[in-house]
Amino acid sequence: AGVAADRLLSAEKSREEKRDRIVEMVKAEAEGKIAQETTRMAAEHARRRKLFDDVVANLTGRCEASDKEKHDVVAKLELSRSELADAHRRLDRLHRAVPNVLANVHRRWKLEGGDGTRIA
Repeated sequence: AGVAADRLLSAEKSREEKRDRIVEMVKAEAEGKIAQETTRMAAEHARRRKLFDDVVANLTGRCEASDKEKHDVVAKLELSRSELADAHRRLDRLHRAVPNVLANVHRRWKLEGGDGTRIA
């Protein structure tokens, strides 16, 4: 009976060791797969992050270019307004001068005898 009990204990111990080895193998395989998946997910995250950063940089560049274009257009508009105001001032000055110019032309015309009377 003692030999049979020893065999039973030995067989039980052998099964436990076999089970422990299988558990360790399954655990090692699972850890390997987890490590692979973690690496794959990290690479995918890095790829997506780079795409996101590229999109943000592109949009930022476009916004900055748009802001510069807007600034340039505003500067051109201000220049055009200034030129228009200057043209209005010159035109007003010409309009004010027209009666005097016409009076001078008319006086010269009369002095030269354009109305039939020549003044010496």
